Amino acid sequence: YCKYCKVLLNAKLGDLSKVPDPTKLLSDIKRLYSMVVNKIILPIAKINIYEQDIEKYLDSSPSLGYAFESSCKENGIFGQEKENLKFRCVSFLIALANELKNRLSDNIKTLGRMSVFSMTECFKANKLPITDIAAYYF
Repeated sequence: YCKYCKVLLNAKLGDLSKVPDPTKLLSDIKRLYSMVVNKIILPIAKINIYEQDIEKYLDSSPSLGYAFESSCKENGIFGQEKENLKFRCVSFLIALANELKNRLSDNIKTLGRMSVFSMTECFKANKLPITDIAAYYF
């Protein structure tokens, strides 16, 4: 179980921006949330994962990937033990997705607006207007 969580989190935490730009944090968190949700929902579900409840679209038997399968085989985990382990891993992913969504839901629009202040946007010749942000706060 811990091995699976370590592989999953290392893969995504390694992808987070190396330079801590607060205006880019939203895209990093959205990418992590999307990756976690896409592992546990049905592949054919065409939903807006940020606005709709993902609980209705959970895959009954999601694939946890090659690392999970090879670790189970390597450690001699088969049958009911493997199913229990898979259940715990999927439960972890569901809890992680819910926590990420709770963190995003209130701030997603505000953080999206703040992206106009990112370094890459500020150095562009054609800058995005900030009047929408000013109007939002006044």
